[in-house]
Amino acid sequence: MCLPICVVVITDMHAAEVRIITAVSFTDTGKSIIHFAEPLQHSHYSGLETHGVRSIEMRSHVGLLTRNIIIKGEGQGEKQTYHSWNVQNPSSSATARCGNGYCEVGENSLTCEDCVGPAYEFGASILVGGYEEEYTACDAYLQCSSGYRRQFAGNMQLDNVEMRYFGQNNLRAGLELVNLRDKGANVSVTNVAMNRGYFRAIDIQNSDGAKIDGNLMFRSHLPALRVMGGTGNVIANNLATVGIFWNTHRGAIQVRACALVISGLFY
Repeated sequence: MCLPICVVVITDMHAAEVRIITAVSFTDTGKSIIHFAEPLQHSHYSGLETHGVRSIEMRSHVGLLTRNIIIKGEGQGEKQTYHSWNVQNPSSSATARCGNGYCEVGENSLTCEDCVGPAYEFGASILVGGYEEEYTACDAYLQCSSGYRRQFAGNMQLDNVEMRYFGQNNLRAGLELVNLRDKGANVSVTNVAMNRGYFRAIDIQNSDGAKIDGNLMFRSHLPALRVMGGTGNVIANNLATVGIFWNTHRGAIQVRACALVISGLFY
């Protein structure tokens, strides 16, 4: 069942389009007809291709971006198109001039305020982490012994939620799992729509057994999902589309090394 306002992204090898569903009707034969607020600009192929004795179904992927529950960043500047606030202007002089209101080639968001951009690239972020601490245990007679250690770890079950305007440029992903080790089994992220971000969508660091299944990651910095350390994490049935490459993104710092584990497609 669709929300009062449903937004979907339709993606294939050459184009991704976001559209609002205004109505759903049915033909006499029971087929569904989906009506959009605006027509599609691209053709999205759907059919069965046969070559020799092999056949394969070719379908555009469709992802639902909206949910009943929304975790939302401020998203300043999102009324503008991504290209309008992401543009980096050529320098008009031999040296960049920070403070002239233009993000010029050679400047970035860490060194010049001109490169912050209307969206400020500072959205919502969720951190689930674990840590250890040393403590001293005392009995009823105040006989104390030191050297004890105890572990604290967060847990989370996130399902059918939308994260809109997520992540913070060069700082943190929309969802971070850090140092959970075996406690990562207490974390499940399923059917979540990561809708328009300013950094990676999901980042797993030194955590074990987390379940990341059936999620949509739209317009995130690449890699959309990163796993660094840990074992037994289940990454399945996820779709990532419209990935932003660091080297062409305004004010971004190049990533020298990363690990990408995702079951899905990138465009």
